[in-house]
Amino acid sequence: MLHPVEALFCDGIDNLSILHDSSGGIGVKHIEAEDQHGDPDLFRRVMLVGRVAPKRRLTDMTMKCRRRDANLHPFQLHVGSGKHPRDDIMGTGKSAKLKLLLLLVLLILIAGVAGFRNLGRWLIREDALSPADVIFILSGSMPPRAQEAAKVFRGGYAPEVWVSRPAGPGLALEKLGIRYVGEEEYDREILVHDGVPDALVHILPGAIVDTEQEVEEVAQEMRRTGKARVIIVTSPQHTRRVKALWKKLGGENLTLVVHAAREDPFDADHWWRNTRDVFSVVRETLGLINVWASLPVRPHIN
Repeated sequence: MLHPVEALFCDGIDNLSILHDSSGGIGVKHIEAEDQHGDPDLFRRVMLVGRVAPKRRLTDMTMKCRRRDANLHPFQLHVGSGKHPRDDIMGTGKSAKLKLLLLLVLLILIAGVAGFRNLGRWLIREDALSPADVIFILSGSMPPRAQEAAKVFRGGYAPEVWVSRPAGPGLALEKLGIRYVGEEEYDREILVHDGVPDALVHILPGAIVDTEQEVEEVAQEMRRTGKARVIIVTSPQHTRRVKALWKKLGGENLTLVVHAAREDPFDADHWWRNTRDVFSVVRETLGLINVWASLPVRPHIN
């Protein structure tokens, strides 16, 4: 075993014998000293070669040493705890780096937890209500979206309401002689029930499969009918993605106001507590990534 010590040496002394310390049980065969420019008053780092078998944990101690030349006076040799002084410096550096790394990991974990908890709230990005030419209901989440659209209509923000027509199994059921009623018809009934005149409810003709197609369809219909401003009613967690899609697909001459349905059951502050909200957050997050990546994933059309 090698044990570093620090000692005060005179020139030419490279072999010392150590008087045994009664408390330590230290046996030493040889001491090798590094030459430090022959300075007799300089502390030098040496390596202690031999075996150390202390009865207890080795602590700092000072032992008397005698030189080979009996005419020279003895001096004190300080034996440390078994580590070279350079090791202490290196150890301190490693310890500081480890602490810095642990602190960095802790900060990342805190930021991750905060981001995770606030993800539901971050997805909500709606606009203040203002007058528009038309109200448009995105498909899904019945009846809260249609009910909110009726409330906005009754508030006098727009003179008519448009409804999208989601693609469904209508043709397949028709072949079986089964009548299929699509979501758009239920939205119409909800709107009429909540005070919107039936004549002011218009179902757009194209069958859509996702929000991307809905945004494209309403923008196209607005250009065709000469409308410039629309209020889109959707679920709270859907608002950010709708705005991102509109920015990419809506065009410069059309203005969007996004409004969230107040009665939608989405719990933005505790979205991880039920599968419905978890699926919504995952879907919206992946949808946003698709928008930011310039829509490489296209709508599925049968």
